[in-house]
This record gives sequence, structure tokens and C-alpha cells, in this order.
Amino acid sequence: MRALICTWIVCVSVAFTGVALAAPGGDARAKYQAAQEQFNNGNAEQALVVIEEGLAIAPKDLDLLYLKGTVLRALRDYLGELDAFQAYLNAGAIGAKRRLVEGWIKDLVLAKTTSLEITLVNGPADIYLESKTLGALCTATSSCIKPMLPSVYKVIAERPGFNR
Repeated sequence: MRALICTWIVCVSVAFTGVALAAPGGDARAKYQAAQEQFNNGNAEQALVVIEEGLAIAPKDLDLLYLKGTVLRALRDYLGELDAFQAYLNAGAIGAKRRLVEGWIKDLVLAKTTSLEITLVNGPADIYLESKTLGALCTATSSCIKPMLPSVYKVIAERPGFNR
């Protein structure tokens, strides 16, 4: 009988330890789902806030790190994206996603030494790249410098009272 009680106590202890250890992962999973929903609804900035909350709970969560890189890409924060995907690799990513991210990192390294500089004679103006749907790249008063990937860009400058 005593052995049965000891076994029962050990089992209950192990079960509670498993629940306690699983709880942060569960919270991180909920944060991932909430961030994914925010991102899918076009709220990239809010998604990034939720991702950071999840990474505070589980700093090496591969899904959160990958999503962070994806959100930062949408926000055109290439240096932040580089850091996020490097953290993703450092956290132990494997398989096809790892190879994909390694290829992206080779391209993203170029953003460390390449930037786009917009200079305005009579600012301020909102500066967009390619289309307005992605949001303003910056609001240039006299100049705006952003790390970018090498490419050819269509630059749109808009200022109230002036033609595009």
C-alpha cells in the first residue's frame, strides 16, 4: 500500500511538472496564432507586438521567429528581418525551411551596405515604393535614408497640393 501511495505521488508530481513546463509553450502557441491572425488581417505592426510577447515567453520558438522575419519583410525592415531569420537558424531550424531562410539571408546581408536615399528640395512628402498599398516607406522632410535590397524601384512622392 505504501509503495502504491509513493508511486501515485510521483505520478502526480510528474504530471504537474509536465503541465507547468507545457504552459509557456501553450502561451507562446496562443501568441503565435494571435500574431498570425493580426498579420493576415493586415495589421503587421500589431502582429509584431504580439510576436515579441510570445518570444518573451519562448525565445527560441521557431514558428514565432519565422513569423517575425516574415512580418518584418512585409514592413520592409530588412535589417530586422535579417536578425530575426538569423535567430531562427540559431534556434535550431531544420529541413526545407532552413535552406529557404539561408538563401534569404544571403540576399538580406546586402541590405547592410545598400540603402535608398530620397532627397527633397521642398519637403515634406510621403514616399512610397512600387505602390501606395504597402504604406509609406517614410515621410521625408529634406531626406530619407532606408536600408534596402539592391533593385530597381518605382518611387512615388506625394504631398498635399502637388501632383504625383
